[in-house]
Amino acid sequence: MAEVATAIPAFIGYTELTTDKKDDKKSLIAKPVRLTNIDEYVENFGGPYAESVSVDYNTNVSEFYIPDSEKNSLAKFFLYQAVQHFFNNGGGACYVVSTGGYTSDKSSSDFIKALDAVSQVDEVTLFVMPETVTLDDPQVHYDIHNAALKQASELQDRFAIIDVLQQDLSDGDARSDALLMRNKVVGDLKYGATYYPYVRSSIARSYDEDLVTVSLKELDIYVLHEDYTAEITKTTRTDATK
Repeated sequence: MAEVATAIPAFIGYTELTTDKKDDKKSLIAKPVRLTNIDEYVENFGGPYAESVSVDYNTNVSEFYIPDSEKNSLAKFFLYQAVQHFFNNGGGACYVVSTGGYTSDKSSSDFIKALDAVSQVDEVTLFVMPETVTLDDPQVHYDIHNAALKQASELQDRFAIIDVLQQDLSDGDARSDALLMRNKVVGDLKYGATYYPYVRSSIARSYDEDLVTVSLKELDIYVLHEDYTAEITKTTRTDATK
């Protein structure tokens, strides 16, 4: 593998903006853009994906909390957070290649087109494609990374970072996950490395306030009768929506 001065990653994934702000007829899809900070990312590609989320409100202690079912799920799109994490931890220059917008139906062809575009950029030394783990088929996830390995082997000046697919986020099975990866990843393996488990970043996820659903748990409401007697009626409400 040829020596290079620094590692410059190409982040490949879905972005809020897919056309040039100054010319909406100019597509940004499969067009590598060089960035040096998160502000440049926002200027070119927009902000993070705003998710929906369900939260529980415990009336006994007057606290909101996110249930485990929500915590152990991936956002549909999170390239923005990956790039921000890179810059927050001392990253310098990088390239971002959009595979489509937040309304896109994900497909392997989106990533293959982006990889083909990156092959023309000599400065790139790393492939980073975190959102492939959200694709429905494990074979598709690994096929995309096999394409990255193939390009790295042919050009001999870049390296593929492969996320080992976690089949169960709440209770991962490292042995099973590693075995699946070994069966699926093929090619010149010296030009790639796997990463496991998924990186947990302090970069906050982004939520759409209009899509927040609140469930009330164990809410006790005491209602005095109209005759103001001491009798109290207890009612229980289990669900509410904001």
